Amino acid sequence: MEKIIENEHFNIHIIENKKFKNDYLEVSFINKYDREKLAVRECLLRMLFMGNKTYKTSRDISIRTEELYDCITYYDQTRVGSYVFSNIHTKYLNPSLIDEDNYLEDNIKFLFQLIFDGDFNQTNLDYVKTNMIAEVESIKEDPRSYAKLRAYEVLDKDDPSAITINGDIVSIKKITLDDLEKEYKDFLNNSDVEISLVVNNLNDEVINIVDKYAKFNSNPKFDVVPFRFIKSGDNKKIEDKDFSQSEIVYIYNLEDLTERERDTVAIVFNEVLGGSALETRLNKSLREENSLCYGIYSSYSKYDNRLQIFTSVSKENIDKSCELIEQIVNSINNIDEEELEKAVSRIARELKEVSNRIDFLAGNKLSTDLGYNVSFEERIERYKSVKVDEVNKINSKLKLNTIYILKGVSD
Repeated sequence: MEKIIENEHFNIHIIENKKFKNDYLEVSFINKYDREKLAVRECLLRMLFMGNKTYKTSRDISIRTEELYDCITYYDQTRVGSYVFSNIHTKYLNPSLIDEDNYLEDNIKFLFQLIFDGDFNQTNLDYVKTNMIAEVESIKEDPRSYAKLRAYEVLDKDDPSAITINGDIVSIKKITLDDLEKEYKDFLNNSDVEISLVVNNLNDEVINIVDKYAKFNSNPKFDVVPFRFIKSGDNKKIEDKDFSQSEIVYIYNLEDLTERERDTVAIVFNEVLGGSALETRLNKSLREENSLCYGIYSSYSKYDNRLQIFTSVSKENIDKSCELIEQIVNSINNIDEEELEKAVSRIARELKEVSNRIDFLAGNKLSTDLGYNVSFEERIERYKSVKVDEVNKINSKLKLNTIYILKGVSD
C-alpha cells in the first residue's frame, strides 16, 4: 500500500512493504541549487552528526545508535538538475521484532533530535572544515575525478558539475559559527520538507509519532521541476598533468527531445552506446577490438539534458581513442532489434535490483509523488515499449559540446 499525507509544513510519503526486516525514515530538505550555499550547507549537515544539545559528542550519538539496536543513521546530498536534495536517514529494525514499548518512538525521536537539537562549537567546526578541504584537495590526486570536474569547468565554469557538493576551498575556509547558525535557521524554515516512510506495518502510531517530533515551519511547494539545460558550446581543451594515465571526456547536448525521448528513449540509447555493460558499442570497439583502455562508459543526465563519455587511456592512445569515439557516436543510428532487446533487458534487470533496496524504494516514491518520475514498474514497461526507429533518431539530436583531454605526462 502507498499513500501521501499532506500536512501544513511537510508531506509524508508512505510505503507499506513487508519484505524488509527494517523500517526506514528519511527527511528530505529540497532547495534550488545555489552554488554560494554548497560549502556551508555540507558543513552544517556534518556538524549535526558531531554532537548536539542532547548528545554532546559524536561518540554519544554512536552510543545511542547502539542502544537502539544499531540503527543506521546518516545523511547525503544529491543534486537533481536544478535542485539539491539534502537527506537525513535512519533505518531501524521492524518494531515487531523488538520487545520494547517505546522502541519505535525512540528511533523516530532520535532522528529528529539530530535535526532540531543542533549545537555548534568552534572545535567541531575546525575539524569538519579541515576534512572538507582535504577531500576537495584529494580530487587533484585522482585523474578521473579531476578530469570530470575540469571537463565541466571548460563547458561552463558555473555549471553545478564543475564543483563538488563540498563547494570550493575558499568558501569552506570562510565558514564561521555565525554562518552556520544563519544557515541552520534557513535550512529548517525555508526548505521544502518531504518525509518518506517505508514500514512493515502502517498504522496510526507511526504517523502520530512523526507528527509529534517533526516540528517544521516550512511551507512545502510540492512542485519540483528539476529539468535544466546546459550551455551550448564547441569547446576543446587538452591539459598536461603529472599523472601516469590520461583521461578523455566527451560532453554532448541533446536538442529538441520530446518528453518520451527525454524520459525513456535516450536512456535506452545510452545503454546501447556506452552504458556500463561489456557489450556496448564503445566498449566493444575501444576495449575488446583495439585494446585501447580497460573500460569506457557513457552516462545520460536526464535532468541536465546531456550525455557524457568517459575513459582512461595511455597518452599514446589518446588520438586513436578520440577517433573511434567520434566514429561510433556519429554512426550510431543503425541499432538493431537484438541490441535494443539486450539494452532494455539490462536496464530492467538493474531497476528490479535497486527496487529491492529500501532506500531506493523510498526515493522513487518521493520522486514519483513530486511529479518528475514514475514507478519502477511503469519505467520498465516504458522501456519495453521503445522501438528501434525511436532509438536511432536520438543520434540526430546529439550535439558535441565539449572535449576535455587530461594528458598524463608522467612515465
